[in-house]
Amino acid sequence: MRNGLLLSLFLAGFNGAMLHFLLSWAFNKSNKVFFGVLFGGMGWKMFTLGLTAFFIFGNPSFHLTVTLLTFVFFSMLFTFISIKFLPKNSHGF
Repeated sequence: MRNGLLLSLFLAGFNGAMLHFLLSWAFNKSNKVFFGVLFGGMGWKMFTLGLTAFFIFGNPSFHLTVTLLTFVFFSMLFTFISIKFLPKNSHGF
């Protein structure tokens, strides 16, 4: 169970850091670029979740449910944190 928690935390942290850097980069670009990065990041997280489930299914070192639920929880947490720290619009909109 500990292996699953560590794997999930690592994957969610990596995805969250990449999301933060990419969203910070795309924030001042066009809406098409920004939303492409945002939805592409969501798609990447779903792909990572599915790939993780595929590779740990049947592996006795990892508990499938704990690993996937931890991954989802920390992915959501890191997404909310990264959105909170996006640059603020100086025009007050």
